[in-house]
Amino acid sequence: MSNTHPATDCHAHHAIVSDVEAEVVTLCGSMRFFDQMLTVAAELTAAGSIVLTPFCVVAISDQDTMAKVALDELHRDKIRLATWRIVVITDRTGYIGDSTRAEMVFAESLGLAVELCQVEREIAEPAPQLN
Repeated sequence: MSNTHPATDCHAHHAIVSDVEAEVVTLCGSMRFFDQMLTVAAELTAAGSIVLTPFCVVAISDQDTMAKVALDELHRDKIRLATWRIVVITDRTGYIGDSTRAEMVFAESLGLAVELCQVEREIAEPAPQLN
């Protein structure tokens, strides 16, 4: 697969989504915002999107391990699966770490839109319910 992401017709080049009509969105951001990622994932899912997100927290002491490298590559694969955008989760301070910045650059290199989503640190509401 080339690095160019023809964002106008993902079904033509992603065999895995060829029969999927829903938008595939990948969430990115610091794992300090994991609870907020889950809230956004629930909202996007309730709106009809398939949501991919990171799930493993790597301790600061393990940031230079092969396990971290493997998790970063797995998340880049999730970014490659996005239909046309990634959503970067941050808080009102606008914090975006080096790993997330690298993911944003990677997504843009594929032709994906990068959307910032500021979410308060506290979880104020439960996940939305489908009716």
